Order: sequence, then structure tokens, then C-alpha cells
Amino acid sequence: MKIPESFSRRGFLAAAAAASAASLQGRNTKHVPVGLLIYAVLADWKKDFNGTLTAVAQMGYEGVELTQYESWTPARAKEVRALLDGIRLKTFATHTEPEFFVPGDKMKGMMELNRILGTQTVCCVRGLANSATPAANNPARANNPAGANAAPGGPNGQGKKGGGGGGGGAEIGYHPVKATNEADAWKELADVLQAAAETIKRDKMAVSFHNHAVEFQTRGNGVGRPIDTLAKAKGLTFHTDVNVAIRAGSDVVAFIKRYPGKSDCLLLTDGPADADRHAPAFGKGDTPWKDVFAAAESVGGVKYYLLTHGATELTPLETVKRDLEQYKAIHG
Repeated sequence: MKIPESFSRRGFLAAAAAASAASLQGRNTKHVPVGLLIYAVLADWKKDFNGTLTAVAQMGYEGVELTQYESWTPARAKEVRALLDGIRLKTFATHTEPEFFVPGDKMKGMMELNRILGTQTVCCVRGLANSATPAANNPARANNPAGANAAPGGPNGQGKKGGGGGGGGAEIGYHPVKATNEADAWKELADVLQAAAETIKRDKMAVSFHNHAVEFQTRGNGVGRPIDTLAKAKGLTFHTDVNVAIRAGSDVVAFIKRYPGKSDCLLLTDGPADADRHAPAFGKGDTPWKDVFAAAESVGGVKYYLLTHGATELTPLETVKRDLEQYKAIHG
């Protein structure tokens, strides 16, 4: 049966008009789940664990990245899983210190908790301990007096004390066991995370790395950009903190394209901060979000996004509700 020419023409014109409108709006049609990094509401979470998670679910978040869970018992993890299932939140990721990726009892315990929680990605939230990143290697433009593993105005600066990868002690971050210089130390960490990714994938989970500024800085004495060293680890993906990477001088879109399939998640942080160190509302900074989303969803391999925020003039819960609404307006 021949389709009438007039009908075909009308259909073509309608489709063209729709495509043009979509292009003008600059919106994506792909649905990528959006979760919340719990650090953004940590104070509320500590006061009212169940109530805070319930409030987050009611806002429309689809999942969370849990933090400070490593000391939980399996029984506690089961309680949390039951709560999350009841309010329809998934455990997209867990905020995990480097020491738990080193083979041993800590890693076994960590894996058991994540199996119970139904975690998709176990995220290594820190690179080398500060003692392994000597100031002599700092780039001239670096301005990070709190050290490699701290970033002002956000969750990256909120570290807790804990042993390093193999050296122990109270200093946060990975403590190299064999490496005697920073360049080799980053390679050692990459090897540790690659081995962990191989082990953890047996439980259908992935291993990712959450950057701070130091990983996107070009460091001296043959170190280069630590993020490029970590990118060589097979099976390791990235939870890229967008604003932190940009403030460190990186082109985030170029980074996503350089390492296709490695962008497991983006932390949707915007900047720059104002004089009071308040980050702007999501989408109100200078980040080219349309280009970032396009890269992440075409070649990046993004599985979900995470919103998070530092200090604002609003309460933490008000802030993350506002930012989710902003995300929906921008991304579509």
C-alpha cells in the first residue's frame, strides 16, 4: 500500500520540527538515574538516619552513595538494605577508604557489607596519603594548603582518620608499601585498585575512584597527572568530581572522551565558590553541563549521576532538593 505523499510530507515536517525543538532546548532524552552522595546531608543523616534517607527518596532521588559504613555489622547492613528497599532507594555506591581495597580481612568484611547492601560500585575515595605526595612535586599553580586529599567547600575535605593501604597509621589515604617515590606510588595504587576490581567483579560490583584536585594536577619529578596513571588500571572506573577537576585546570569533557567507558559516574558539582565559600546552585556556575552530559552519555559509559554540595545559605536538605530540581530542568 502506497503512503500518500501529503501524509509523508506532513510526517517529515513534524519530525523535523520536533528534532529542531529538541536541539534548541539542548535537552537529553536518555534517562540516567540520579542519586545523592550522603556527605551532602551528613549532619542530618547522623541525627536521623532513617528520616533523612526517607526525605531524600521523597524528593525523587533514585539512589545514594553511602558513607562511613565500613564499621557496620552484617546485621546493621541488612537493616539498612531493608530500609532502602522499602523507600525504593538503591545503593549506587559506597564511599570507601583505600585500606579496604588491600587483600585481607578488612577487604573481606567490606565486600560482605556491599553484597548485603546490593552495591553497584565500591568507590575508593582517596588517593595517596599526603606523606607520599611531597611538596617538591606540587605544580606552581597548586593552591591546596590542606594537602592532597582535601578540597575546600565540599565533601572531599571531610576525611576521617584511618590506616592507609599497607603502612597503617592515622594519616588518611593510601600508604605505599613498595614504592619509594611518588610516581611509583601512584602506579602501586593503580595496581591495588586493578586487583580489587578483578576480585569484586565476581560479585557483579565495580570499583571506581573519586578524585581530589591532586589527581588532575600535573606534578613534577616524572609523576605527571596521577589520574592518567590510574586510568591505566583495567576495570577501574571514575567517579569524577566535575568542579574539583575543573578548578584543578582540567577539561572534563576532553577527559571523558580520552578514556571512553571509564566514566562510571559524575559528581555533579558546580563552581566557582563565592567569597564565603558557598558553591553556586547546580547549573548556576560556569560548568558547560550540556557538553559534559553529552560526552558522559555518548562515550563515557555513565551509569548514574550523583548530586552533592558543600555549604550554602540553605539547609543541606533544602540544598539537595533545589539541586535535584535544577538538574531536571537542565538535563531534561
